[in-house]
Amino acid sequence: MKKEKQIKNEKKAISEIIRKADRIITLTHHEVAELFSHLKGDHLLCAALMYGAGLRLMETMRIQIRDVDFDALQLVVRDTRGRIDRTVTLPESLVSKLGIHMNHVKALFEKDQAMSLGADILSLGVAKEGSPTTPLRFAWQYLFPASKLKDQSIQGKLYRHHLDQQIIQRSVRAEARKMNLDKPVNCQSLRNSFAVHLFERGASFAQVQKELGISSKRSVETYQNMAISRPLN
Repeated sequence: MKKEKQIKNEKKAISEIIRKADRIITLTHHEVAELFSHLKGDHLLCAALMYGAGLRLMETMRIQIRDVDFDALQLVVRDTRGRIDRTVTLPESLVSKLGIHMNHVKALFEKDQAMSLGADILSLGVAKEGSPTTPLRFAWQYLFPASKLKDQSIQGKLYRHHLDQQIIQRSVRAEARKMNLDKPVNCQSLRNSFAVHLFERGASFAQVQKELGISSKRSVETYQNMAISRPLN
């Protein structure tokens, strides 16, 4: 009786993984390349990080300059859903483009300094060490700053927030629609594709789980099953 129940539970778990896999939207390597060929500037860099490092959309928006380590090829992802920071691999192919992008961000930061802008609210909230001016340093600025200023700083000053995530979401969706794909592609699709492609390249279960920052083994099993049963190459 116990064995029959165990078999039934195993079949139910497998069925759930298959059903979940059917709901997860992924792209082939060719489709990713084509999508990226249509994206430009910040939109391309954001999408490349979501796919290349397996980041969620909001994780990408909240990356600060201090989180990028070119020498170690690592990114620190802060304030994730589990409120636990994690370190992920920074694709070497993005180092040069990100370096050039950072120069533009620094130029914008210097202009903001000249205007005596306040610090971003989120940065003020997490700046537990150092002086009150810590969030005003360049290292604490967003990698993808907004083009417009906001006026809700608790310091009573204008400040620059990160790029609006909806701008990137709309851009990815719009360019994907132009490709006439028979699936609703969005930013999460890039993270999904990263996970499946990582398994395809021979990554271990633990490695994929660590890179994604997922505590649920069931979610990782779904990606693994997709890599085995529906290769995307």
